[in-house]
Amino acid sequence: MLILAGLTLGIAAGLFFGDAAAGLDIVGQAFIRLLQMSVLPYMAVALILGFGTLAPSDATTMARRGGLLIVLFWGTGLAAIFALSRAFPAVEHAAFFSTSQLAPSEDDNLLDVFIPSNVFKALAEGRVPAVVLFATLFGVLLIKVEEKQSFIAGLAAIQETLEGISYFIFRLSPIGIFALTASQVGTLEFERLENLEVYLACYAVGAALVGLFILPFLVGRLLGRRYGEVMGVVRGALILGFTSGNSLITLPLIERAVKMLFRDQAAEDSVAFREVGVLIPVAYNLPTIGTLFSLLFILFTGWMYDKPLDLPQYLHLALAGLFNLFSEVEVAMPSLLDFMKLPGDSFQLFLVSDVLTDLFEAGLDVMSIFALTSLYVGALTKSIVPGRARKLQTAVIICLALGATIGVMRIGLSQLIATVHTEKDVLMRLSIASPVEATVSTDPPPGPAAIGSKTEPPGSALRRILGDGVLRVGYNAESLPFAYLNGDGQLVGYDIAMAHSLARSLGVGLRFVPFRYDGIPSDLASGRYDIAMSAVSTTFERLRQMDFSQPYMTLHLALVVPDYQRRHFRTRAEIGRLGPLRIAVLRGSAYVAALRSYLPDATPVEIDDRKSFFEGSVADAMLTTAEQGAAWGLLYPAYTVIVPDPTIGEDFLAYPVARGSPDLLIYLNQWLTMERQREETTSAYDYWILGKEARSTARRWSILHDVLHLDGQVLGNAP
Repeated sequence: MLILAGLTLGIAAGLFFGDAAAGLDIVGQAFIRLLQMSVLPYMAVALILGFGTLAPSDATTMARRGGLLIVLFWGTGLAAIFALSRAFPAVEHAAFFSTSQLAPSEDDNLLDVFIPSNVFKALAEGRVPAVVLFATLFGVLLIKVEEKQSFIAGLAAIQETLEGISYFIFRLSPIGIFALTASQVGTLEFERLENLEVYLACYAVGAALVGLFILPFLVGRLLGRRYGEVMGVVRGALILGFTSGNSLITLPLIERAVKMLFRDQAAEDSVAFREVGVLIPVAYNLPTIGTLFSLLFILFTGWMYDKPLDLPQYLHLALAGLFNLFSEVEVAMPSLLDFMKLPGDSFQLFLVSDVLTDLFEAGLDVMSIFALTSLYVGALTKSIVPGRARKLQTAVIICLALGATIGVMRIGLSQLIATVHTEKDVLMRLSIASPVEATVSTDPPPGPAAIGSKTEPPGSALRRILGDGVLRVGYNAESLPFAYLNGDGQLVGYDIAMAHSLARSLGVGLRFVPFRYDGIPSDLASGRYDIAMSAVSTTFERLRQMDFSQPYMTLHLALVVPDYQRRHFRTRAEIGRLGPLRIAVLRGSAYVAALRSYLPDATPVEIDDRKSFFEGSVADAMLTTAEQGAAWGLLYPAYTVIVPDPTIGEDFLAYPVARGSPDLLIYLNQWLTMERQREETTSAYDYWILGKEARSTARRWSILHDVLHLDGQVLGNAP
């Protein structure tokens, strides 16, 4: 009851104090570290002692029956997860550019994860699988050792001491859970969960159904126990796992809960009870139902991209998921997305969802391990209630509860989906914050012409702009996210916003004139516009034809490919094994030379607009930049951006002006310097390239500040 009180008071404190509750996080983290202090040593000792005290025949029985139960639990969990996916409504999604796309991919080293070269280092670094493997081998080989009584007695004393430490620290749980809950509720940024409402709702309801009803109901029915009795013994471990998001620290409490469930049988010295200390750590290191619930994100991603899985794909996902989830979920998820040919960009959404799903996963882990161990002990002690009719009735009740939940969720989520916004929606609603008066010409730009000369005297460009009161800016509306038309038909983008800022500094209006990249030199020379501002690359050839400002941004060359083929484009060697490829490049862009240098056997396919690549299947891939490719991926989520290893190269953007405009060029460079100093370029980059919409700097809503209108800075420094 004290733990439940701590949880309730923590929620209330988080809502009451808001951001000010962040100061309690240090108390919660200290509590978690105290619990972690003894868990790994306890796990190692429990495994060695549990295996070492078994007779060879008992070990064989445990492997046979325990293995069968684990397989049955996996099947039950996968069936529930796949059934829950029937509640998903449809939605599309993709992601803005992220600097993480530039980081080289790292493969998980299974040797480091599972095989410890130094067991003490593995203990210090918290590498649980490695510790479990060492302790399991030690304990199994200890079975055949004859003179081991004194060693076993010493281990038993150590285990009892570690249990005492864990129980002593557990008595501080009400305080620790209060602090953890208050800090999490008080600082949770609800806007970060936008676009994930459907997944989070389905995950939370599904996890609650399985963890709070199906598993404890199943244990109670099969062991002849009341539901309240089952929940009563495991409640403390369940709440601790949920509030901390860490099931590892609950293992001693789970063992205690299992023994309390069977306390009336006076079987403390039975083989079954000795094996509890073995089965719990082993079960923790296998994919639990809580871990398997992460596969719900794969199903959500498939539905979100209108790529629902068929029956064979469900079977493939089940097998691939079980093998991959022996490692960390964060490591397994990108591989599973690739395996199911789903957009890898959605992994960023998965990381955001960890804010809440980690808590439910930990709670479900606790209940899964408890239920598995309890049924195992019940099987060995012959406590399973006989009768096929009872088992059939139990299965029917569980199926009815699952079906009813799915039906209600489908209705509710169908209403919720109307409020879900995709990143495409975000891109299409971005706008210029403080626009100046501007006119936008949409007349088709002329083709490239011979470079002539304008009649304007040298050094008079800036004077003419100030005299006319208008800055003429060349733009290309397909240069997402630098220049494009938003959902309201307004010309927006990074460079368009910078054009407004430049015009504002000059005190003039704007006139936007469309251009083609291969026509920029002749357009500037003929005076069609004063400056081109739409992601124009600097090249040696262009430097011979035009003057450029100092570079204002460095982009990273990348390939845009169908998402299901992304694994074949990760390295240049892998690309080379695909054979001759047709690579699309925008006509007049600076990327043809880079393509020939990086992939000399590829055939460049020049296209007049990027839409022809996405809609016309004119090439196998498109060479562009990661920043621009990510923006186009929002409009066409079936495609993804790949920065292969080694990298193709960099693209330096600058603003070109006509030769003979030194006054305008000097002003332009000084203006860029001032914009950097004021961090205006950084803010624009975050907004247009990274998709970070402007957020209010006001503190999080709280009762103290927003209802009582009192100062909320009581428990910590609130922003």
